[in-house]
Amino acid sequence: MHRFLVQVLQCGDVWFAPTEEIAPHVRTAVDKGRWSPRIDRLPYYAEPVRVR
Repeated sequence: MHRFLVQVLQCGDVWFAPTEEIAPHVRTAVDKGRWSPRIDRLPYYAEPVRVR
């Protein structure tokens, strides 16, 4: 895991953060119009899926 993290960090433009930091970051990005979340409407199927 350590080697993986070192390799990822060497790629640049990577941010590891706890949820307490990520949530406010996303809220700010949405509020400033820099990012818009994808909204998936459920259900995906128009009728029940039959399981055999």
